[in-house]
Amino acid sequence: MSGRPPHRLDGGRAARRSASPALSPLTGGRRREGDYSGRRFVLLLCLLLVLCGAGLWLFERAGAAASARSPAALVRAFHCIHRYEGAWNDPHGPYWGGLQMDYGFQSTYGREYLRAFGTADHWPPSLQIAVAIRAYLSGRGFSPWPYTARRCGLL
Repeated sequence: MSGRPPHRLDGGRAARRSASPALSPLTGGRRREGDYSGRRFVLLLCLLLVLCGAGLWLFERAGAAASARSPAALVRAFHCIHRYEGAWNDPHGPYWGGLQMDYGFQSTYGREYLRAFGTADHWPPSLQIAVAIRAYLSGRGFSPWPYTARRCGLL
C-alpha cells in the first residue's frame, strides 16, 4: 500500500472542506470556534459606532453649554458675532460699534461708558465686548444678535 489516502467517491473534497477553516472577511486571518460571524460582527461594530457617536455628541453639547459661560469662550463668541456685524468704530445709528448696539442697549448695560465716551463707536473693542458679556450674563443670552449668533452656532 502506498502512503496515499484511500480513494473517495467525492474526490476528497468533503474532507478538505471540513479540515480547512474559513478565512475571516475582516481580519484576513482564520476564524476559530466562538468567533462572531462576519455579518453579526459588522452589525455590532455599527451599533457600537452609533452609540459612541451619540455619546460624543451629548458630551460635546454638555461641554459647549458649560464652557459657553467661561470668559474666554464668551470673548470668542462675541468676536465671531462681530465678524458678521459692523466695524468697531461704526458711527451709523441707530446701531453703533462692532456689535451693533442700539442706544437703549448701551444705556442699560454700559451706562458708565456711554457717559464717559459717548456711543459705542467711540469705545475700545474690549469695552464693547465687556458690555455684551454683561448683557449675556444678565439673561439676554445671544438674543440681541439672533442672525449672527445663529451663524456662529451659538443659537
